[in-house]
Amino acid sequence: MKISQKSEKSKARLGSFETMHGTVETPVFCPIATRGTVRSVDVADMKTLAPFMTLANAYHLSQRPGMDVLIAAGGLHKFMGWDGPILTDSGGFQVFSLGSRKFGAVDAESADDKPAFSVSYDYEGATFKDGKSGKEERFSPESVIQNERDMRVDIGMVLDVCTPYPATHEEAARGVELTLAWARKSFEELKAEKETPQTKRTQIFAIAQGSVYEDLRRKCANELATMDFDGFAIGGVSVGEPWPEKKEAIGWSIEYLPEDKPRYLMGMGMPEEIVEAVKMGVDVFDCALPTRNARHGDLFTRKNAAWNFNEPFYRVLHITNEQYRADFSRPDEHCDCSTCTQYSKAMLRHLFAVGEPLAYRLASIHNIHFYLSMMAEIKKQIKGGWF
Repeated sequence: MKISQKSEKSKARLGSFETMHGTVETPVFCPIATRGTVRSVDVADMKTLAPFMTLANAYHLSQRPGMDVLIAAGGLHKFMGWDGPILTDSGGFQVFSLGSRKFGAVDAESADDKPAFSVSYDYEGATFKDGKSGKEERFSPESVIQNERDMRVDIGMVLDVCTPYPATHEEAARGVELTLAWARKSFEELKAEKETPQTKRTQIFAIAQGSVYEDLRRKCANELATMDFDGFAIGGVSVGEPWPEKKEAIGWSIEYLPEDKPRYLMGMGMPEEIVEAVKMGVDVFDCALPTRNARHGDLFTRKNAAWNFNEPFYRVLHITNEQYRADFSRPDEHCDCSTCTQYSKAMLRHLFAVGEPLAYRLASIHNIHFYLSMMAEIKKQIKGGWF
């Protein structure tokens, strides 16, 4: 990773790294295309929004449509019709969420009290059953990386154990133990291709875990840093922790992660959390909030024309509220996205009220644009010495 500028006011930095499908300029936010598409938004919309990178999920895609289809298509990019960089999560979190909070072959109870599938972890990987087909699956560190390579994605994440919150120190320590064991196996897979330029192969990022425990966070990050991965992620900070605990966990991890490699904060978060994490030295972000909130009619809107990150800089507009029934102003007067330049609050509320699917697309376009515009402004302010 090339660091072009460091802030004198914080640990924020501007940088870039090369991938098979182009240059990623950081700090960067990745819209989520879990199953090969950003929810409610098509590829033409994405090309207009122009994110530097998007994120898909290797687990979900390996199940449906299946690796045979993705390989026959020539890789995930061709299957999706997307020509920009793609990062894939390994699916470790999804495997964890299928089963128990404990590590071992024990049955779990899902939120609606229906029996969930058992999941077992060992030093070689994880065994579980797919939530829809009921088919037993085996994920190993090696098989996950092979799937990501077969998809020809730009960045693949290693298999890790995403510890729940809250968790005991013992549970978190076991998660770190397995995460490190799997990382070592993943690194052995990576070493075989290290001589190949990054622009011609899938890059592999490791993931630092440790829940909210300082000693475990430092241990995991420190040991991972001894392995020459292409980048490093901070995981397990979007599973229910309050912001003060998230911030501490990020700080404990990032202290030991190499400065010359991308740092990726997985699954987070709210706009103000991203701002704070950039100031801590994080480079890459992803989060489902823009599109998830959009489908519920919640729009992220700017408070002022100028972005002032030293004070609350946005509000959430609940577009389905009755007060907007005859409000013909733009959803966000400071936004130039296609939704805000072509539709009024009243029209957007109407689309939600009558159940028109177009509402989800228009709201998603706006929220993604908000996040991407925020990242562009953060870059601008770092470059100007204000951030």
